[in-house]
Amino acid sequence: MVLIAIISFSVNAQVKSASGVYESPFGKFTIGISNGILTGFYENYGSWDSELKTYMRQDVFYIYGTTRNGINYDIISGTPGFPGENMKGKLSFEVKETRFKIRLNDVPPTGCGFDISEDSEKNYFPLKDTLSIIGVAYIKSRKAPLYTYENGTFSQKKAYLVYADKVLIKVRKGLYTKIGYRILNTNRYKDYWLRTTDLQDPSPTLWGDF
Repeated sequence: MVLIAIISFSVNAQVKSASGVYESPFGKFTIGISNGILTGFYENYGSWDSELKTYMRQDVFYIYGTTRNGINYDIISGTPGFPGENMKGKLSFEVKETRFKIRLNDVPPTGCGFDISEDSEKNYFPLKDTLSIIGVAYIKSRKAPLYTYENGTFSQKKAYLVYADKVLIKVRKGLYTKIGYRILNTNRYKDYWLRTTDLQDPSPTLWGDF
């Protein structure tokens, strides 16, 4: 599945795009903004299987956007493993960053839950938490070892992340990137370091790797 959206703002001194989690009863977007680039992902889960310890329904897609003025973003989005499906739309931040509205020109391939129509309340996503992140990414390697960083030295841990795991980008440092990874079935994140080469930005120029 691949989606495209366009983000637009009314020019208002009170309107400002912000990195954070925007959540509604119909799913949530996690967004990171830095230097005119916006990246993020949408999530909507259901049917938790206690034996397999996973959700049987997982609706996820990524967004990547650029801006000319820091307010209006052109967005393209997609999902690893589902190339070739494109969609346009609009996503508009509102006063004081309290929420944004997303509209798409067609129903997404997954059952994302929010309404794409012009006047529906189901396409508003209020800001729940602000985040100190510069973007989001996903794991492109089969296994991506985790590292700690102490006293100027990176040390590899036994733990690792796997392909398509979602992470928050906090700091880039040479060959390594500091990420936040959400603990399974919680809203808590833990910080680690990864090799930058194990990460894939959700950029349309790189979607050949999906």
